[in-house]
Amino acid sequence: MKIDLVLDSHLPPQRLAELAQLAEAHGIHAIWCASYLDGRDPFTNLAEAARVTERIRLGPIALSPWELHPFRIGMNLLTLNEICPGRAQAIIGAGGEVVMALGFPKDRRRVRAVREAIDIVQGMIHERPFSYHGELYQIEGYDPQWITAPPPRVYAGANRPQMLKMAARKADGIMMSDLSPKLAREAIETVRGHLQAFGRDPADFRFNNFMAWYVYDDPAEARHEARRWIGFRALFREYMTREFMSEED
Repeated sequence: MKIDLVLDSHLPPQRLAELAQLAEAHGIHAIWCASYLDGRDPFTNLAEAARVTERIRLGPIALSPWELHPFRIGMNLLTLNEICPGRAQAIIGAGGEVVMALGFPKDRRRVRAVREAIDIVQGMIHERPFSYHGELYQIEGYDPQWITAPPPRVYAGANRPQMLKMAARKADGIMMSDLSPKLAREAIETVRGHLQAFGRDPADFRFNNFMAWYVYDDPAEARHEARRWIGFRALFREYMTREFMSEED
């Protein structure tokens, strides 16, 4: 098992770079910069960290094709990947608070949008020249001449059945969000089954589960903070609340 850290996207690039160096010195596998509605742009914010580190992987979490066109996701990822040769990665998902703030309806073909976004970003990484004609997005004749670094990784932000199946088919791995050990095990087994059905080697697929930690000198303060946020963390996922709340609650 490897440990990644999600850093606060409100921090300036210089502080993010300092924390990235500290994380690297302590053997952390990767750092992620969250894409928040009121945060800094994660790609730009990670550029200095990419420049001053040597081993740690880094990238944005999580980008939605509703907020950023897949072409821009791919171009930004490839650019960041050149700064930290071959260590960049990105998570593409259906979106949370940003998509809600932009007013997109929940039934707007979210799985298709994420699938097409991953198709485009993977094509931009691995195919030359690259064209794509999907239902939602198109790109014609992408053929950059400046790419020299090993390819970055593309993860899907996925918890639910359709997204898990899509991720097993298209992505290099998944980032689950706030799943209990029981739900995480079930999701992993589901994805492994899909990988075998698609003829992919499960050993080459990466599984991640995002968990929120509340670390304070005072344990009581940490518990208070955790309780305060637990409802919000399950806001988009009613099935998660059933893990720790009764129907009456």
